Amino acid sequence: MKNILDLSLLGKSFPTPKGNLRVVHDFNLKIKTGEFVSLIGHSGCGKSTVLSMVAGLEQPTTGGSHFFGAGSGGCRPRSRCRVPSSLSAAMDDGF
Repeated sequence: MKNILDLSLLGKSFPTPKGNLRVVHDFNLKIKTGEFVSLIGHSGCGKSTVLSMVAGLEQPTTGGSHFFGAGSGGCRPRSRCRVPSSLSAAMDDGF
């Protein structure tokens, strides 16, 4: 089966007054057509940051991604990246 998402050594750091804060480090994930995947973890572990990088809302500091054939940064608004209508994403903060 074809990979619809391929994350390789994905990383994200944010600048702070005390130096860079690394929030995602060497994250790898491959999702094939037809798979159901859920990112689960404690608050602050980087789930939303990873999803923001896949969606193209945040740029990775390191590594790369391919989402339906689009290179690093995901499918950006007004791009020609075609995403099947059967794909969905949901986020829940649990409160």
